[in-house]
Amino acid sequence: MEDWGPALNYIQASVRTNPKNQLDANYANKLMTLGIIYCSLKDFEKGIKWQLEAIEIRKKNQEFNQLPISLNNLSETYLELGDTLKAVEILNQSIALSDSLGTVEATVYAKFLKGELYLKSGDYAASVPLIVESIEWWEAENSLKDLPRAYESLLVSYKALIEKTILFMYSKN
Repeated sequence: MEDWGPALNYIQASVRTNPKNQLDANYANKLMTLGIIYCSLKDFEKGIKWQLEAIEIRKKNQEFNQLPISLNNLSETYLELGDTLKAVEILNQSIALSDSLGTVEATVYAKFLKGELYLKSGDYAASVPLIVESIEWWEAENSLKDLPRAYESLLVSYKALIEKTILFMYSKN
């Protein structure tokens, strides 16, 4: 397990010392980071609380370009908690907003997360096109950060589809 202590202490101090009237993008970033750290520590209640507060500040300040990224982070939290309905709802908001803003990278990542959601729920056929679309975009953009995770998810999806096909073929005999 990672030691989040120093990072948590630093970001908490940064949030505490932020001027009360300065609820700007920088402050929203700090809150989102705090929320992600708490989720990494498996304290999802605090993590969601801070992420939601960051999202509200972004909405209030009309930071629409950053909002899809924040929504994607929140959806990952709900996905980890197994609340697929909430995760899908948030991802659909993120995709719609990203599409309307033309923020392709956020749309691609939201679709990838949706593909992972389908993977975790056992809908492998639905997961494959979303994951493949993400991989193709990331490769075209030479954006390597998420590729290993995406390829792993794609392999798991294909493996499960092959196993289902084999089981189906043998059940016919």
